[in-house]
Amino acid sequence: HKVPRGYHWSRGQPMRAQMLLLLAATTLLAMSASAAATPPPRHTSCTQPLVGGANVSFWTSATFSAGNPAILLGMGTAPAGHVPDTLLLSISANGSCVWQQTAAALTDPRTSGCAVSIGPSRIMFAGGHNNSANYVGTIDIFSLDTATGEVSREASSIQLPVGRELVGCAAVGDVVLIAGGKPP
Repeated sequence: HKVPRGYHWSRGQPMRAQMLLLLAATTLLAMSASAAATPPPRHTSCTQPLVGGANVSFWTSATFSAGNPAILLGMGTAPAGHVPDTLLLSISANGSCVWQQTAAALTDPRTSGCAVSIGPSRIMFAGGHNNSANYVGTIDIFSLDTATGEVSREASSIQLPVGRELVGCAAVGDVVLIAGGKPP
């Protein structure tokens, strides 16, 4: 992989995860620059905290654009297996990272699914595989309360017709397309 000029990758973290976090942090900085009187720094590095005492690698994320822009990370894997935890990352106007482990969790601990923003204050996670290596058809939708900054999982009975991993997600407004992936 060719590292973009001016960026430094630390050892010990998967490059894919670092690139995702850097891209997401840069996107948040750009989004918050339009809302802030003082433009934030062009680049910031965020060090992810431990989750339950473990270093968790998150598979996917999507961005809330309502209120203070923030990234919701999900579908994590720790040394002991997949975890249902979600982390919220926001970037302040001065470029500092603010991490919050949310009370909202995925219904199934899983990885290898997809995430997509649905409008400014909702994010959907779909598909993946669980700790038993079974494909999951679960769709979880999370909402951001812009007044409190709290993230919650909506009650939902939406399922993919067949569990799949490595699916792709895209959205335009509130219309979501889930395609591809690896069937059972």
